[in-house]
Amino acid sequence: MYDPTRPPDVHFAVERVTGGPLFADDAPELVSASGYNRHALRSSMIDFHYRRAVAVVWPRALAADALRSGGLPAAQHLLGRRLAAGADAGAADVAAALDFVADELGQVSAGEGGRWYCRGRFMGMGGMEDAACKALAAVARGPREAAGAALAAAAGGLAGTQGVFTPKVAAALLNAIVAVGCPPDASAALAALAAAQAASQAPACAQLALAAAAAGRAPLAQAVADAAAAAVLAPAAAAASQAPNATGAPPALAPAAGALSQDAMVAVADMLAQLPPCRRHLAALAAAAVARPDAKALLKRLLALPSLSGAAGDPEAAAAVAALCEARRGHLEGQGRPAFSWEMPDAVVPNCPDIQAFLRGPEQSVRFTKFLSGVVHARTMAQRLFNSTRPKDKVPGCAQGRAARRRGGGGGAANYSATAEAGGKGKSAWLQVTKTRAWFDAQAGEAAADAANSGALDALMARAEAALAARGG
Repeated sequence: MYDPTRPPDVHFAVERVTGGPLFADDAPELVSASGYNRHALRSSMIDFHYRRAVAVVWPRALAADALRSGGLPAAQHLLGRRLAAGADAGAADVAAALDFVADELGQVSAGEGGRWYCRGRFMGMGGMEDAACKALAAVARGPREAAGAALAAAAGGLAGTQGVFTPKVAAALLNAIVAVGCPPDASAALAALAAAQAASQAPACAQLALAAAAAGRAPLAQAVADAAAAAVLAPAAAAASQAPNATGAPPALAPAAGALSQDAMVAVADMLAQLPPCRRHLAALAAAAVARPDAKALLKRLLALPSLSGAAGDPEAAAAVAALCEARRGHLEGQGRPAFSWEMPDAVVPNCPDIQAFLRGPEQSVRFTKFLSGVVHARTMAQRLFNSTRPKDKVPGCAQGRAARRRGGGGGAANYSATAEAGGKGKSAWLQVTKTRAWFDAQAGEAAADAANSGALDALMARAEAALAARGG
């Protein structure tokens, strides 16, 4: 039948190509043509649009199976609709969805390339973090009778993941705790989560404990802080209690505390110092900090914490503060004014052993050629390691580096200052690295500042000793 709303040529093409409607009992809702040409129908593309819906009805008892078939996005969508309609609407669906999203977190296993395999599909770290936050937000809005068990299940699921329990997820977890409460089973699960994640995610565990304390949940904060401290510092305390070996050297540092970055050690110390019931762990932390190879830099950061200085008057923390001050004073007395040298012993250049050895050695300038594949490679290394630029007044093919000072910190430190110049062509490409005085000048300035601030260290030491004397009296 002729349809005046469609071009005659398209109507003719539908009948000619398909021989009639695609379905025997119905016609498509829309037929559209692209590349329409009245004189060349063969070049036209005809699209058939069918708006159909397939509904699957699941018994209420099989709601969890339906969610598992739909996957995590379907569960989150269902939660959003049910919770927006009110707490009483579809309570069984909400409970099933909460159980499912909590179980999803427990099914995450580390994959290759920073991705996670979850229920048949891969998710990047950002996607898994967002999924965990959405699940915890759903727990916070769900019915209280179902949210307590779901919160415990979510904490148990996060304990078995790698890299998912971040500060962002810790904040979402605390919001759920504040919204639905924290029954005993959930509190135990959160303590187990802190114990499992403390070694790799110490800042997130510290954030969870301090935020719980700020929200008026002191028992939960203490449980989380005690679990994290025990997992990280208990091996260090056991090692520190051992007698020195035959050579008089101190015992080896426990792997858990030795593997922590400086930022993680500072976060744990700040958490323990701010929670008075947990200050008894500071003695183990002080022993672990003094035994570390980077003790000089770490002790300076620890003693600069306002929370640790404020805890010096507490007998529970006085011994730890006194030990840190004593070790720091020994470092200051032994360093003196540094003598000038081109050696930069703390220089770190990942995957470049030749350049790192040069920076740690006495030479001022060296030209490297053997490990370069071309001038592009040389320029890339100059830019990546020394912040090089390519000024317009230089000849093409040569990149002159700035006197970039790379300073050390809590992990991934560079600790050197040098310039880089790249040039040559093909196999004759070269990279000239020249040290500058910026690193030595910075070290000398820091030594002078430390000597000038020795009075503050003595005052902190006196407060700690007074607290110890008062407890002994």
